[in-house]
Amino acid sequence: MRAGVGALLVLVATLVTAAALAQDEPSQGMTTAELNGAMAGLRSNDAAARAAAADLIGARGYAYRARAVPVLRVVARNDQTWSVRAAAVRALGRLGARRALPEIAKALGDPRSELRTVAAAALWRVPDPVVTPALVSHLQTDTDPVVRQWCAVALGATMDRRATEPLIAALRDASSPVRLDAVRSLARRADPAGLDGIKAFAARQDLNLDERQEALRALLALATDGDAKVDLLAPHVADPNPAMRSFVVELLGETGSQRALALLRRRLPRERTPRLRRAIQAAIAHLQAAPRSRDGARAVPATGDTSVARTTPRQD
Repeated sequence: MRAGVGALLVLVATLVTAAALAQDEPSQGMTTAELNGAMAGLRSNDAAARAAAADLIGARGYAYRARAVPVLRVVARNDQTWSVRAAAVRALGRLGARRALPEIAKALGDPRSELRTVAAAALWRVPDPVVTPALVSHLQTDTDPVVRQWCAVALGATMDRRATEPLIAALRDASSPVRLDAVRSLARRADPAGLDGIKAFAARQDLNLDERQEALRALLALATDGDAKVDLLAPHVADPNPAMRSFVVELLGETGSQRALALLRRRLPRERTPRLRRAIQAAIAHLQAAPRSRDGARAVPATGDTSVARTTPRQD
């Protein structure tokens, strides 16, 4: 009896250690022997061992997904321990298991918010319009803001136009992280139907700076050229928040537009903050120094990456 307990403890410790190492080195593959050990771990009587085995397969078992996914689907459906089901769903997402969408979508409706969070994150990894209604429902009604946040992230990956209006509505969510990922998802989708909602969001003075800056990036994602970008940025050049004005000046300097040059020249004598005056002067000099294209417009290379850099919320 003691020998059996000892062997079980060794198995749990081995799988947990391997899963932890796999989190640090997700690109490292598994050997067949390691896969066999992890598959055996999924049948363990110990829940921690089953969860560790699922996490290990999800992190390092992509080459064996044809063998692992059917077993993980069964675990995701039937295991009696929620943490094991969560590990299986997380693994299915990491393996890109599109056939497992029914199991992942089912987990999105689990009573445990931790499992719903993992499910929404998995649907971000395996985007499919078929799950849009479920994601929209939880974005609108889930009581856990982390679940709502991950639903906003996942909807941004589906590229389903049915998600645009719910994401605009999520810009009024009580949680700042939910609003932030909703506007980032709108930027990634670049659906013109979201323009008015993003404009209104960018103009709100009650939001934090990160949210408003992401809103401007989302607006620029909808612009067709430099002049269109200037038109979208112009209402914010005199924003009450100096940090917001500084960000707008930086973006204007990257547009390569003659309208931006004229706008900055008009703004310079009105700006009272010395640091911002210097920023405007630098942006003007940058625009003036840029070479002209054949049509007479200045071809200004971007001085920075204005794409949306999303930091995903935690699953665990």
